Amino acid sequence: MDVTTAILACSLYADDVLVHAIVDSGSANNAYYVRDVAAAANVGEQPRSLEGALDRTGYIEATAGAPAVGLMQLHPAWLTKFGRQLRDAFDPCVNVSIGTAMLSQFAYECARTSRTNRAGTPDAVDRQTCVTHKYAEGIGLTGFDDLVAFNVLARSTQTIRPSAVEAPLFTLGTESNWGPLRILVPLGRTR
Repeated sequence: MDVTTAILACSLYADDVLVHAIVDSGSANNAYYVRDVAAAANVGEQPRSLEGALDRTGYIEATAGAPAVGLMQLHPAWLTKFGRQLRDAFDPCVNVSIGTAMLSQFAYECARTSRTNRAGTPDAVDRQTCVTHKYAEGIGLTGFDDLVAFNVLARSTQTIRPSAVEAPLFTLGTESNWGPLRILVPLGRTR
């Protein structure tokens, strides 16, 4: 199952861009991703099998590290909270379900404390910042929320960019200021 399919089929959180940004911020679409968040840097080649992922997680735990596992870099305690075993974290659908369930919980907590805009509705940017901050705290990775925010921005511009890049660029014709005689001409072409 590819990552987009897992997110669309298994997500329990409405903001797919944020979910993708979390995946992009660490696991790089590797379902067997394992990181020691207690270490200053993510060292070594990432596992590419369930056995490798379980071995690496066991090693991190045995050396008093703090693992973050799978696509959404779940904290192992979250697995226990949902009655799952460590091996379940490496199933893309289970991983996304648990990660997005935690996002939903954090969104609920943030909604109670977020600012409101002039219309009296919660400020979406403030809430998203709160949610990503709580997620970063939950997995124990300092600076993760900033990386996620950067990837949200990158993903947001990607959704606009393809149509803008594929569309021809136009310049206005000179017949009139407005109306049916107005001609749009692609740049670099003549009439």
